[in-house]
Amino acid sequence: MMDQLKEQSKKASEKLEDLSKKTQKEMEKMQKELEKTSKKAQKSIEKTGKQTKDSVNKAMKETRDSVNKAVRGDQGRTESSGSSLLHSTKEAVHIEVKGSEKKVKRGRRKDSSDEEDGLLDDIGDDSTT
Repeated sequence: MMDQLKEQSKKASEKLEDLSKKTQKEMEKMQKELEKTSKKAQKSIEKTGKQTKDSVNKAMKETRDSVNKAVRGDQGRTESSGSSLLHSTKEAVHIEVKGSEKKVKRGRRKDSSDEEDGLLDDIGDDSTT
């Protein structure tokens, strides 16, 4: 009976070792797959980041070019992007201020002194008599 228990214990131990080895192999296999997936994801993220950066740079360049082109069309000369944008902004503010001054000015109202001035002009004129 004792020999039989030892034999069963030995078989159970061998089965556990085999199961442990299989589990270890599966874990290593899964780890490799995770590393591959992680590398692919990292490359994809880097590629997307580069594309985004390129797209933003292209849009910024196009914006700068269009601003420069508009400024050159108005001024007839080429300026750096920063100074041309500053100049355009100053012009826009200047135009707005200039335009708002025109709106504020109103025609002078006639008052009684204007009429009196006109009446006094006729007095003493010999041509009326």
